[in-house]
Amino acid sequence: MVKFQPALKVLAWLCRRPWEIVSVAVVIVLAQWCARKRGGRVRVVARAGGLGDVLWAAAAADIAAKQSPQDVLLFLTQPAMHEAVRLAAPEILLIMTHLPNPHMQSLLRHGLDVMDLAYEAEDIAGRHMVQTYLKQMGCPPEKHEYRWHFKQTPDPRADLPVACIYAGPSWAVREVPLTVWNSVVRHLQNELGLRVLQVLPDERPEMRVSGCDHFVIGAPLAYICNLFNQSTLVLTIDSIMLHLAAGTKAPLVGVFGPTLASCRLFETPRQQAVSAQVVCAGCHHRQPRLHWESGCPNDIACMKQMTAEMILTAVSRVVAMAGAPQ
Repeated sequence: MVKFQPALKVLAWLCRRPWEIVSVAVVIVLAQWCARKRGGRVRVVARAGGLGDVLWAAAAADIAAKQSPQDVLLFLTQPAMHEAVRLAAPEILLIMTHLPNPHMQSLLRHGLDVMDLAYEAEDIAGRHMVQTYLKQMGCPPEKHEYRWHFKQTPDPRADLPVACIYAGPSWAVREVPLTVWNSVVRHLQNELGLRVLQVLPDERPEMRVSGCDHFVIGAPLAYICNLFNQSTLVLTIDSIMLHLAAGTKAPLVGVFGPTLASCRLFETPRQQAVSAQVVCAGCHHRQPRLHWESGCPNDIACMKQMTAEMILTAVSRVVAMAGAPQ
């Protein structure tokens, strides 16, 4: 396999229009040959969707590949997810294609073990996303220590103690009111002496929290991970920023309402969650789902009842555990 690994990676990179069908066919033939030499099989893992979904699916695929080294594992996703897969599993063979493609699907399913991973939102057992994916792949859904693969270099933004926050935008049901964020930021600055850097996906004046420096995302995901890794604190709602920070050593506080913290974050003393204290919290994981992303019958009580004091209590625990100045 090592001998053909570079060739397979080049061919996998070529698995895009207009040559994707031909390139995938060649990759499959070579992968089958390698698998036979090892006494294993070719396994294709397919996952499209959001960055967080693909990131954790790739992490699960990486674990599965290490647990069955005799097999050749191919990861199938759309081209926009290339960076996320490389963060989680840099050595995995990645096929980028434009899904859905009936011809591609029929080609991949021709005599191959193809697994379409899907996050089971109705899984109310509190299982983390990556554990759900591992279970679907036939692997023990054990807890693992996950660290994303990125180059660690000094970031001038983190020369002074810095807290990175992400307040949105996201689904309306996952956002905390800006008045709460304003109170939290004042405390971080005045009581903890932290510079606060608000991460924004684009220029949105209505999402800006008062008193923050602003960092508009235009950098690779690895750059954001490197910044988080050197931060005194990362404070974020359930979002891709939460998933990125969870794979670094950053002290992290995740703010949850409609989603369960246990499905998104492996809590440790350095990485903790604050959740809404309402009976309908976690409704995202129930069937039928209570919310509809832009609102809910309970007027998004889970996030509107979130207070600065609740968030800062979790922040104090995490910052103290991380040894940051108080």
